[in-house]
Amino acid sequence: GRTVTLTVDSGSTSVCSITSGAVQMLGAGTCMITASMAGDTDWNTAVDVTRSFSVTTASQTITFVSPGEQENGSQVTLNATASSGLAVTYNSQTSGVCSTNGAVVSFVAGGNCTVVASQSGDSRFNAAENVSRTFYVWPSSRHDLVWNAWEFPSQAVRMGSTATVRGLAQKTADASVVTEVEWQVDTPSVCSLSATLGSGRRTLTPVAVGTCTLTLSRASDSSFRALAARSVSIQIDAAEKTDGGSSTTPVTVAPVTVNNTYYLTRTGKSYRAKMVTLKPRRSGETIMKLRSSPRSVCSVGNFGTLRKPIWKAVMVKPGTCTIAMTIKARNGKTYRTTTKVIVRG
Repeated sequence: GRTVTLTVDSGSTSVCSITSGAVQMLGAGTCMITASMAGDTDWNTAVDVTRSFSVTTASQTITFVSPGEQENGSQVTLNATASSGLAVTYNSQTSGVCSTNGAVVSFVAGGNCTVVASQSGDSRFNAAENVSRTFYVWPSSRHDLVWNAWEFPSQAVRMGSTATVRGLAQKTADASVVTEVEWQVDTPSVCSLSATLGSGRRTLTPVAVGTCTLTLSRASDSSFRALAARSVSIQIDAAEKTDGGSSTTPVTVAPVTVNNTYYLTRTGKSYRAKMVTLKPRRSGETIMKLRSSPRSVCSVGNFGTLRKPIWKAVMVKPGTCTIAMTIKARNGKTYRTTTKVIVRG
């Protein structure tokens, strides 16, 4: 029950130490510890006992996450770490593309940049295995992108019909430089898209009732930086029922007073909207409901009252607009039809 004193041999102080009775390993080598116990009035001094053991260096690994694509003329700070907690050093293997100064990499040309992360170890840890990462550096002549066109139905698209959707990107502050974007249908069980129709347009076709979700994006290339992905959701509804009339059929001459083509006056960078009043062409017929798509090109609405409706269409900007109509015939039955209106600037 008497106290034993532990002492590290003077030749082992760089290998191990003792704190509060616990041995701490400081480096590789031989750790020699002596245990001693002094005597008292009842006991003689005990014979010292010495024990030694070898301490070897531990292994370590490097975690190095690639910084991803970079741009010529910029810099990035790397963040590799060693499991030992020791500092990591970096060296460029492609000096014609990138150079390193500590953890900072500077890019001097386009191409592939390869950086090696290393940790040489110390008295406690072996050297880590080097880890290299290669990433692409884009030329500095690239441009940023913004959305040029973002046109989608503001109302539900019904089964049995289609809708024209449009997404297009442009160079920042220069609408004369446009580029197509990538389209992804996130809900193929609800809707599908045609191949491009040009100028960012595609045809949306309902497959089932539900929510159709589309994601548009533009990856980076030698001309443009990446444009962040953007999603849109469009409701797909069941086909509208009629009261014994015919199904929806596009017509050349609409049963209401709407022309096939309208021309807008341009004022500076914008267009002056044109409003027209829509009336039945046939005596005894009544307009029950009108719907337009896309509303960014033309919109329709009742500017009167429920008892005395005044149906009007507003031509907003150049494009193609579809107007869907529900008409009550003289025999009391209703029928539905659509017509396309071309708005020119």
